[in-house]
Amino acid sequence: MINITDEEEALVSEIGHAVVWQQQKNMVLSVWCLIAAVLLQHREGITIRDLTETVRWLKRHANNVGSYIDWPGQCFNDIMKFSGHRSDGIEIISILCVD
Repeated sequence: MINITDEEEALVSEIGHAVVWQQQKNMVLSVWCLIAAVLLQHREGITIRDLTETVRWLKRHANNVGSYIDWPGQCFNDIMKFSGHRSDGIEIISILCVD
């Protein structure tokens, strides 16, 4: 291992945090990333209503910490319409953002 002083370690840590923060400030999240994150946390299933509420909550939280969400149609009014369609036994969830 490399021997570094406490000051050097603090500097490396500070630079690392600054780099990560800069990446986070410039990152764009899509609505699909938010939906995927929620679905991955509910592998046993989730109702459309709970999915909608959780995605809205996650979107608000992400916006509060400075994240940019690429919302369909660039509308940020939290009005979403979910519709489920069956195709060959696979549930497809389509999301439309209503202005």
